[in-house]
Amino acid sequence: MKKIIIHIFFVICCMSCIDKKQSPSPHCSLNIINSYKFDNKINNSNIFKCNLDRMSVPKGSVLKVKFIKANLLEMRFSSNFGYGGENIVLYVNEKLKITNISYDYFGDTDGGNKEKYLIKNFNLILNKNPFKDSLKGLKGELHLDGIIEIIPNDFYRASFKEDLSFSAYFRCD
Repeated sequence: MKKIIIHIFFVICCMSCIDKKQSPSPHCSLNIINSYKFDNKINNSNIFKCNLDRMSVPKGSVLKVKFIKANLLEMRFSSNFGYGGENIVLYVNEKLKITNISYDYFGDTDGGNKEKYLIKNFNLILNKNPFKDSLKGLKGELHLDGIIEIIPNDFYRASFKEDLSFSAYFRCD
C-alpha cells in the first residue's frame, strides 16, 4: 500500500511540472488591401457586423471597434449561437502591428474540462487604414489557427490537444 501511495504522489508531481514554459507569441500579420472585395470564399457563416451608430445593437455575430487611445485600436469579435459562442479580442497599434490577441470559446456545458487556447497564426486583412480613415466602411477578414488544450478535471485522465481553426468576414456599415 505504501508503494502505491508513493507511486501516485510521484505521478502527480511529474504531471504538475509538465508544460510550465511560456507559450510562444503567435505569428500575426495585418495587410491592407484597398480594393478589398467582400467575397464569401471562406464558405462559412461567420460574418461579423458592427454598427458605429451605437443607437441600435446588431444581432448575431457582433464586432465592436473602438480606439482605446489615439494610437491603439481594440476589435472585439463576439458570436453567440444559443448554447455557446466565441470571442476574439485583438489590439492594433498605429504602426498596424497586432500587439495582443486572445481567443475564447464558451458553452452552457463544459463537462468539467478546462480549455486553454494557444494561437499560432493570425492574419487580418483590412480594406483601409483605420488610423487614417474613418471606421465607417471598414471591412475585411480574419484567419486564426492554433491549438486547444483540453484539461480534464479528473487527475487520472491526461490532457489532450486539438487543432483550432477560425475564419470570418466583418464589415462596419
